[in-house]
Amino acid sequence: MNACRLLILLSVLSWAPPTFAADRVAVPAPGDLPAPARFGLSELEKALTAQGLVASTAAQRPVLTVKVEKGQGAAGLSVPEAPESYAIKVAGKTATVAGRDAVGLMYGLLDLADQVRLADASGTPAEQLTSRARQPHLRIRAVNQFLFTDALEDPDSWFFDERFWRDYFAMLARTRHNLLDLHAAYDLESTYFPNIYPYFVTVEGFPDVGATAAQARAGGVPPETAARNLAMFNRILRLGKEYGVSVALMNYNAQTWRGRNARAMGGDELVAYIKAACKQFVAACPDLWMYGFRIGESGQPESFFTDAYVAALKEIDARLNLYTRSWLATKDKITPIAEGFSGDFYIEPKYNGEQLGLPYHAITTPRRWAPSYSYESYTDWPRNYQILYQVRANGTHRIFHWGGYDFVRRCAATGNYADGAGLSIEPMTAYYPIENVYHEPTETPRNYYQWATERDWLWYELWGRLMYDPQTPEALFLEMYRERFGREAGNRLWKATQASSRIVPMIYSYHCLGPDHRNMAPEMEIGAERRGGITGMPAETGDYDDFLTTHPLDGQVMASPVEYVENILGGTPDGRLTPWQVADYLEQAADESQAFLTPLSVSSLSRRGYAAGRLMAGAAYYTDRAYTITAIPERLERAVLIATPNDDKLRRGFTWSFALDHPAEVLVAWDMRNPLPEWMGAFSPSGEAISTSDRDASPYRLFSRKFPAGAVELGAAPNGSSFYFVVVVPEKEGLVAERSTDEFDKIRMDVDAVAALGRYYAARIRAAVRVKLFEETGALTSAPRTFDRRAVAHRHELARIADGHYAPIREHLRMHTQWEGFTWTGREEPGQPDGATMAAGPRLALAAQRRGEPRLGHAPPAS
Repeated sequence: MNACRLLILLSVLSWAPPTFAADRVAVPAPGDLPAPARFGLSELEKALTAQGLVASTAAQRPVLTVKVEKGQGAAGLSVPEAPESYAIKVAGKTATVAGRDAVGLMYGLLDLADQVRLADASGTPAEQLTSRARQPHLRIRAVNQFLFTDALEDPDSWFFDERFWRDYFAMLARTRHNLLDLHAAYDLESTYFPNIYPYFVTVEGFPDVGATAAQARAGGVPPETAARNLAMFNRILRLGKEYGVSVALMNYNAQTWRGRNARAMGGDELVAYIKAACKQFVAACPDLWMYGFRIGESGQPESFFTDAYVAALKEIDARLNLYTRSWLATKDKITPIAEGFSGDFYIEPKYNGEQLGLPYHAITTPRRWAPSYSYESYTDWPRNYQILYQVRANGTHRIFHWGGYDFVRRCAATGNYADGAGLSIEPMTAYYPIENVYHEPTETPRNYYQWATERDWLWYELWGRLMYDPQTPEALFLEMYRERFGREAGNRLWKATQASSRIVPMIYSYHCLGPDHRNMAPEMEIGAERRGGITGMPAETGDYDDFLTTHPLDGQVMASPVEYVENILGGTPDGRLTPWQVADYLEQAADESQAFLTPLSVSSLSRRGYAAGRLMAGAAYYTDRAYTITAIPERLERAVLIATPNDDKLRRGFTWSFALDHPAEVLVAWDMRNPLPEWMGAFSPSGEAISTSDRDASPYRLFSRKFPAGAVELGAAPNGSSFYFVVVVPEKEGLVAERSTDEFDKIRMDVDAVAALGRYYAARIRAAVRVKLFEETGALTSAPRTFDRRAVAHRHELARIADGHYAPIREHLRMHTQWEGFTWTGREEPGQPDGATMAAGPRLALAAQRRGEPRLGHAPPAS
């Protein structure tokens, strides 16, 4: 391979940050570099400029020379043999970048740009660059986006916006994705998958084949509309090549739209139409890398695909790859189709059904789910196809900010299982609008992005880079947060994101209503299904019969509440994760995620039984009672709660203390049935109150005093009906980002919402176990009702945060909200006096009637 060279001469005496006088940089014209490498070079130039270096056409006495080589070059670099590999060699004042191919060269330049961005002012440029050689862990690193009918029908949509595509492909290149895996077509309103061909080609002899029912009645898609769409699609293919991103397209349906008066085809007529349309479309798209169809739901025999698709590609001698999905198909049906095709044939089995949940192949034998939700026997040899795992992550993650570094790294490492070619990852817009329809148009601070793909930049960064190299350090992504939000805000928000990102996967993995994306939307629903199948409505109501009949995604690792109770009472505990551990995990992740965003630390509590946490509705304010907070003043939403033991109301003459790391306002929440002690004379009434579930004591009046950083000492509450609890409010309003403040606030609200969601499911799990224990033992405690109340309070908190943040959402796959849009308030739990349709009381009463003679033994303590 002939080497293409480019010298970049940097006239720098030190690594100058932007606040210093700028040094001169010589950047000659790129010459004959291929387009992807030119993009990589432009990214390197941007990184240099950000470090205070000014580009010019010439420079003298350079202290760093960057050589760019295509292929092994003459610099003695050892570039890995795999496609898209690269090597960087730093020797003295020279850094040489070489790529196995154009894309590998681009990745090498992007790597060098990353190193420049991570550099500091501690040394010269050459001293901070590192030699390395890299090759892709996964050969295919795909984004699995659906192509929406409304976008194809609207000439002003993102599909026709070249700026959108340039920005999108640039992001895919930076994040090391190399394939855009488009599945088509998909209608956002009906969730139907019409044939994609009528949108792109007009087939002679079939004038009445329309893309939509309305168009079918009108005689089909106008030829000029199909031609316009096809021209734009070809433009998209060419743009992708400029950034080293190939494009694949899978047609989901051989039939046309199933609308009223739309004529269905079958038999020889359907074969003739598909064959003609396939030939016409593929011949018109010479830059298409892979083309495909799905078999399982088609109702067609394998001969149909051989006679229609494979025969068409043979006749036009198409030089592209072919692929299909494994869903509802079998290996013995797919193998003959692959045998009839001379090129590379790929299949896309589902990774963990149409959800994600766990970062490994969890649907294995023994399994509760249909085999087609996993890789089945497709991994067995011999085989005449390659495997590209389809990761249906959009079933689990539909709306809230997510970016778990450890999770993605583990999942990416499994993409080559059984010699797999890679992963095709659904983004959060796979089935949801790419336009920013998630906030009201008037809410300017929350509309900091135009396209949802811009909102989800972290998703792309993590999946793409870690599929290329699972050893990519976490520090790189942390630095992205620092660049975006400022150093302190970036550090804290990154840690909060990592903690928050543990919650939704665990909810789905433990309380798994099913593997289909129509089975469960874990961010949105209450987790009690009416078992209506994939087309059934999710439960707005339910009881613990519903909640207790669910099972974990991986039953070999996690024990359901029912299994746990049976094991513990039968004296056969096992090593699986218990419900208590899952609830602890969710609560700990929720606490950590919000603690990282609280600009205050309360520590050194001097007495046992006192605990610092987040003030919120649903929080327990006593450590030895079940009462919970039901309402707080708005200004205290990010305050710290110090829960106390109510039994300390009986103690006299004692003091206790805690430490503040910043100045703060300390509020004592007082039961006004009790007289104020002398030490409270230093506090003043704030005029505010906190409502609780203790109807006798509520509301607790607040008394305020300002304290500097350091120790705070408080006294006893003798002769009282109840003890007090404490709220601490930081003097500064909150953690503020230096940059991108609107995005920072949006992510922080998502963190708060997901924390409430995690606490909701933790409380439900705890209540479910106690209900089952009572059914089996007759050991009745107040725990189920206590956790019910907490769950309802957390659900209200989730609705308050999320609905104050998002506009009604188009969610037709699972929640079936149709035109009115989904809101969390609209899916709260009405119908019971305490707001809990899954309230434990009725279930406990019924269980008491059915139980008969109590079993002898001990029930494990509540956790």
